[in-house]
Amino acid sequence: MLDPLWKRFPRWIDESSIPRTIAQELGLECWLVFHAVIEQDCSENLTPGWFQVNSNDLARTTGLSIEQAENALNVLSESGRMEINSSGDGVYQARIQTPISCEDDLEAIKARISGTGRGGRCLLRYAEDPAGLDRVEAVIYLYQMTFGLKFTPRIVEDLEEIANLYDRGLIYDIFSEAHHRGIKSFSWIKSKLHSSMSSRAENDDQ
Repeated sequence: MLDPLWKRFPRWIDESSIPRTIAQELGLECWLVFHAVIEQDCSENLTPGWFQVNSNDLARTTGLSIEQAENALNVLSESGRMEINSSGDGVYQARIQTPISCEDDLEAIKARISGTGRGGRCLLRYAEDPAGLDRVEAVIYLYQMTFGLKFTPRIVEDLEEIANLYDRGLIYDIFSEAHHRGIKSFSWIKSKLHSSMSSRAENDDQ
């Protein structure tokens, strides 16, 4: 869901060498565009996925010309950092390559941004491929993409219970609905899962 007041961006990328690497290897324009498209993906998708990019919008938000923005998209695609498919008239379907190539010590970055002195169960968007996570980690990942890093041991227990009790597809759909509707209530997630499971059970009995 596009927030009318704020944009979202993974802090760990700013803490890494990725901005400097892209700017030095591909040019500052590429970093400006890469930053902008990541913000858009984070707003539109619960987890990294396809989204629509308009070169006119990129030019407006980055201060680049339309030609510079489109060239940066092509360079980023050729470098393997993202995929793009042109729909014509400056409109592209785009997807960030996951995991992003990064030479930094990710555990050190996790420890630094979590404030705990250790990485723990801090799962970083674009650093991990969600498809490769186990059931519990996948649910923790969805929680962190929806609500952020901070959670209590009780919430971790609830997430483990959710992972073991509900279908993985259903869990994703509920968290995705919360993301797109801008719902910031974990209680809503739990209630929705329970009601969805109950509805399915009733339909199976009929």
